Amino acid sequence: MTYDGHTGTDISIRSFKTMDSGVYIYAAADGKVVRWHDGEFDRSTEWKGGGLGNFIGLIHQDSLFTFYGHMVKHSLLVKMGDYVKAGQVLGKVGSSGNSKVPHLHFEVRDKYKRVIDPFSGDCQKVTPSLWISQPPYDLRFYLIEQGFIPYRAGFDLLKERYGVRDTFYTDVDSVITFWLHIHGLQMGKIIRADWYEPNGKLHCSYSLRWKRVWWRDFATPYIKMPDKIGKWTVKFYVDGDLITSGNFCVMRRKQQTD
Repeated sequence: MTYDGHTGTDISIRSFKTMDSGVYIYAAADGKVVRWHDGEFDRSTEWKGGGLGNFIGLIHQDSLFTFYGHMVKHSLLVKMGDYVKAGQVLGKVGSSGNSKVPHLHFEVRDKYKRVIDPFSGDCQKVTPSLWISQPPYDLRFYLIEQGFIPYRAGFDLLKERYGVRDTFYTDVDSVITFWLHIHGLQMGKIIRADWYEPNGKLHCSYSLRWKRVWWRDFATPYIKMPDKIGKWTVKFYVDGDLITSGNFCVMRRKQQTD
């Protein structure tokens, strides 16, 4: 999963909520800190310049450089001139600089500042893998996370996991969205959401043909707030295969009395 002009490997995490819990970045090998920058806003959601944001650069004995970008502001735990060991914590994954989601940008360069691909495979057969144990190329389709929210969601809110809950109120909420964070959903696939009432009757079914080519994406089927109280179920299909389901409750708030 790549695009022209990118100079590193992006290692994404699930959400800004996960970022806030603290996800550590570790040095890939022994080295010395020769580049260091901190103080940048770390919740960027747009590719609008800013480079690597808060980042660390290391030089290693084999004259290779590694860079760790888009880190959380003020999370950098080493400073210029420090020597670090492989596996030492450098800081935390953030979304500073030219970043749309929280992730680590990991980059390798040689002493001539040329970009080196640390992976070896069909796309790169010139140099051997730099990994002690190279992970496999992941082309799988799978569900990363799912949940319910009381609004129609844009991507930025879904990255925050704002307002996730499984109980909704007829006199307060107007919409129920079943959001799914998915890896490897291919363009042309037919997705479908079937919504079932508490008595098991099919309430409605919506389907569409997927038109995007992002490897990590969101599906967001939704319904208007129903008036039937009880436990509802939604089932999510891809090309007719059941992928997952979820349950939520619809309730009425009790009237408060003086």
